[in-house]
Amino acid sequence: MWWRGFPAKDAFVDYAEPVRIVQFSDDPKLWDDYVDRHPAGTIYHRQDWRKVIEQSFGYECPSLAALSGSTIIGVLPMTIVKSPFFGTYITSCAFSDYGGICSNDNTSAQMLLNAGITMAKDVKARSLELRHVLPLNLSNLSTNTKKVLSVLELPDSEEVLWKAFDSKLRNQIRKAMKGGMSIRWGHEELLSDFYGIFLRNMRDLGTPAPGIEFFKHIVKIHGKAADVLVLYQGDIPISGAVALTYRNAMEVPWASSLRNFFSLLPNNLLYWTLLQKSIARKFDFFSFGRSTVDSSTYMFKAQWNTQPIILNYQSYACTKESYGDMTPGNPKYRLAISAWKKMPISLVKKLGPCVAKGLA
Repeated sequence: MWWRGFPAKDAFVDYAEPVRIVQFSDDPKLWDDYVDRHPAGTIYHRQDWRKVIEQSFGYECPSLAALSGSTIIGVLPMTIVKSPFFGTYITSCAFSDYGGICSNDNTSAQMLLNAGITMAKDVKARSLELRHVLPLNLSNLSTNTKKVLSVLELPDSEEVLWKAFDSKLRNQIRKAMKGGMSIRWGHEELLSDFYGIFLRNMRDLGTPAPGIEFFKHIVKIHGKAADVLVLYQGDIPISGAVALTYRNAMEVPWASSLRNFFSLLPNNLLYWTLLQKSIARKFDFFSFGRSTVDSSTYMFKAQWNTQPIILNYQSYACTKESYGDMTPGNPKYRLAISAWKKMPISLVKKLGPCVAKGLA
């Protein structure tokens, strides 16, 4: 169950050559091969995700590796985020739900952490955040467990999955299927329609959205590992998702529907379609993405019989200055969120990427 992550072994490993930490700049295939073999490796650890962040936001993305001789035994991909609103901080696997240190043993993991802390202090960052699934037993870290992944283990057929749903969910899906919505799968050609839905939904939630270039880079760089799904009512795009596939799973970090079409239950048809595709592709798992426990989003995902996987965001504070929770749930942002919800789409489309850039 790869999404659970894999804690580094506490026992010391006696490597043939001394372990050293380097800023990795060699063949990216060596890095990706290590990530693909490691139980905690994710699509966000791979060098393609680094390219997405660098090309979308222009951030510096140092890749720290623990080496024994020329063999990689641990990795830590980082992004140095510089925001006029939130200051400078470093995060692992920026703009993703999870991904921290991957290491063969706890000693190497601690060395990677120490090197990351040194880098954070050198750039005068306020903090270093590691987005682990399972927590690592490392010194000097605090842990935040407010977020969870909602993961569904998939059966061999959609018939078996359908029978596992309760009658209320099945009726909602049936109603959505009778609503006259059409379904289109694609890639870059559907991003404009998807982004229009996503931008409006994020505005309605009071949250700044990254620019469409972010999604263009995701789809272009990941190729067949990225899909775009859009539902239409007539010619109007009303619901959409960008999905990523890695190893034996599909996950949907970005999905939205237009509120004025909620009566058609587009979210139900959207996710049922994604689940059908996942089963057809013989995937073992489907992730509905991240949410806060007991939120409305979390409850929607729970009705699909998902398993909540607690995320362990571990961080090191480099300074005494605290920016606190940078999510919409922070009461200090209540007025800003309220104002954002009232802005015209043309304005949030222009201003949103500038603010979202700092919310890595």
